[in-house]
Amino acid sequence: MKLLKRVCFIVALLIASSSIVFFALPIKRKSAQKKDEPKVITVWQIDMFEGGKGARKDSVSRLAKAYEKTQKSLYTSVIEQTVEGAEQKLASGIKPDLISFSAGLDGVEGLAKKLPMSDGFAGSVNGDTFAVAWAYGGYFLISKTESYNELFISSGLGYNSPCSAAYLSGIDIENAIILPPEEAFASFAKSENGALIGTQRDLVRAERKNSKPVIKPLGEYTDLVQYMAITSDEENFEASLSFLKYFLSESEKETEKLNLLSPYKKQKTSDNQVIARLLELKPTKTLYAFASKEVIASLDETFKNSKNKTENELKIAKCTFKSLKIN
Repeated sequence: MKLLKRVCFIVALLIASSSIVFFALPIKRKSAQKKDEPKVITVWQIDMFEGGKGARKDSVSRLAKAYEKTQKSLYTSVIEQTVEGAEQKLASGIKPDLISFSAGLDGVEGLAKKLPMSDGFAGSVNGDTFAVAWAYGGYFLISKTESYNELFISSGLGYNSPCSAAYLSGIDIENAIILPPEEAFASFAKSENGALIGTQRDLVRAERKNSKPVIKPLGEYTDLVQYMAITSDEENFEASLSFLKYFLSESEKETEKLNLLSPYKKQKTSDNQVIARLLELKPTKTLYAFASKEVIASLDETFKNSKNKTENELKIAKCTFKSLKIN
């Protein structure tokens, strides 16, 4: 009888043990499945100044696809946004994991996460970096001869201050005519002895017309800077940071296709004449990456009409500039 009770006890114990193992196994599989679940990080590309050529969204997409190949169960979604569309979405609480933008975009400053890296551009506050540059352009005085009697200024896309570049280079722009980019270049092209304050896009336009203008780099200042910031929630931060590091390390391959410079490019590596001209620029001043469009517009107005401004007004405007040190 005792032996029978002992056998029954052992059988019951084995059944109980098997049940524990049986019920534990699915939990482990579920945990493993969760760990390997696909993750998608979203990137918004916003163009806020004229590039040289090509689409920055395509460049970001190519690097994102290349990055996917180095990862397991991680995917990227690159979406082009207008400034207005991005601002509306950010204001309503919709945000990407990373955002590629320039000065003048509202709503991103309060969302940008602190980054464990730095550069010589203007995405830092009190020593902490919240945005890093990955491409930039510059301003040029383009004329038909060494002297000119009519000056046009390309207004850009409305988020830049070409008048700041002109003022800091000592160019008199009091009587200059400010026009949208294509209209400004067309007016310059039709003029008998005119000049244009434009960007790398206007150098491309001149190339396409086979014209041989006199080109003077306005090298003191640029606000034509493409930044990247992380705006993801905490759960996607590490994945976003990993992508950002890869993107910065590989972005030089794409910037030259865009006729823009990489912050890390130090010398000419091809026969691209626009890139050669951009490398002549040595800008030392720029705008805060998160500067508002109102600040940019105020700067442009101040320096366009600098002869009618007081010394104090000009001093206050100059304090808006941030130092720029390109590696």
